[in-house]
Amino acid sequence: MPSLSSHQFPNPNLFVRWIPIVLLQCALAANGYALQADPGLPEDIQIINGSVKYSGTTQIEIFGQKHVGSVFSIAANVKAETEEGFPNLEVYEIVPAEFEIIVVEDKSKTIHDALIERIYDTWSKNKLYSVDLYYYYFSIKSGQYVLTAVPAAVAEIRAGNYFFWVNGRVFKVVFKSFKGKGGFGVVDSFASDNLRIRIANVEVKAYQVPYRAMKDFVKFYNEGFFKH
Repeated sequence: MPSLSSHQFPNPNLFVRWIPIVLLQCALAANGYALQADPGLPEDIQIINGSVKYSGTTQIEIFGQKHVGSVFSIAANVKAETEEGFPNLEVYEIVPAEFEIIVVEDKSKTIHDALIERIYDTWSKNKLYSVDLYYYYFSIKSGQYVLTAVPAAVAEIRAGNYFFWVNGRVFKVVFKSFKGKGGFGVVDSFASDNLRIRIANVEVKAYQVPYRAMKDFVKFYNEGFFKH
């Protein structure tokens, strides 16, 4: 009977060391997370007056469909209304806060197309917000554009339902907590003062609440621009 040489089996000591790693990966995967190398925050956006740390991946739901995205933890100094008062008497301060940006690849344009239809259904009827209470924003430069969905309710924004699409990716912005003194308007402040988006080498805003339906978007839609 032929003998079994030791090189036919893995080193048992290595096998024992692999067990905790495998169990950890399984546990993270079961909860929607995965271990992978830091992909880096896409060049489309930049965070100023803050730090960015890659935190792995997670599963999120957008328009009823589940997607896996890369999670970036943000620590930033933002402007917040810390004391209410009569008009022009409010007190604003710079306070530290924590956010997350979840980046989902949308090369197939599944999310893009769903968002386009929702925006068109709202603005073609000359409405400011959709039936599910979302405001939308559209910015275009040299054929590249940003699409944004912002819930009307502040509570919904803090729940992480504010997101924008640019260059084949969806960026979901989630307010996590204050690191000290709290206040109001922190998500708007983060979007306008800390978050930078560039399309066609031009800096654009993540969003601003429109005061009327954006007819340019409706015109582009009717011309088939978004199907390219």
